[in-house]
Amino acid sequence: MAGLAQAIHSIELFLDVMLQQYGTFIYIILFLIIFSKTAFIIFTFLPGDALVFAAAMLAAIGELNGWILFGSLLLATIAGDAHNFFLGTLFRKKFGMRMLNRFISIETIVKTEKLVEQRGGVVIIFSRFIPLMRTTVPFVCAYTNYPFRGFLSANSIGGFFWLLLWFGAGISLGQLEWMEDNLVYALMIVMCIPFIIPIIFYIFKLIQKQRTLVKNKKSL
Repeated sequence: MAGLAQAIHSIELFLDVMLQQYGTFIYIILFLIIFSKTAFIIFTFLPGDALVFAAAMLAAIGELNGWILFGSLLLATIAGDAHNFFLGTLFRKKFGMRMLNRFISIETIVKTEKLVEQRGGVVIIFSRFIPLMRTTVPFVCAYTNYPFRGFLSANSIGGFFWLLLWFGAGISLGQLEWMEDNLVYALMIVMCIPFIIPIIFYIFKLIQKQRTLVKNKKSL
């Protein structure tokens, strides 16, 4: 977490330099970074969460246009994942499953395929909030022959809420003076937000299951 905070500080300095040197072309630079990160698995090392957060902080103080920034990053996110999906489709047609088997075990592929079939939309949406999964899920979905229309819908929803989370955090928290000293704690809170609803849903299902078991025992 401290590493992410340090990354945000470094990216802030980088964006300041880019803004001074390239002006409005910084939107294109940010678009290409986010697009490349999601479009190509080999570029997973590029900044994602930290970049959006830092850019939003600049928008909060008026150095960047928030609407243009949000729109360009959203387009980059959706287009990048779609490109990743099409790459997976091309590789599947050309190399078959043997190409994927070199990097991922058959057992993992089968489990992923079943998980996507059972809870496809949910998996795709929440994979956007998990660093490694956000770049591998589109590729694996294509390899497992998941319908592109369903992927695009779920991916667009996931991409929108992922961007809204980090962009909104950067806009709101970036204006607070205590952010510099409490950035790590703020990031911990932001990163936990996407998983609150699934946890509540899981607890609710457990309670519901327990009640069903109690009713069945009473009826015997």
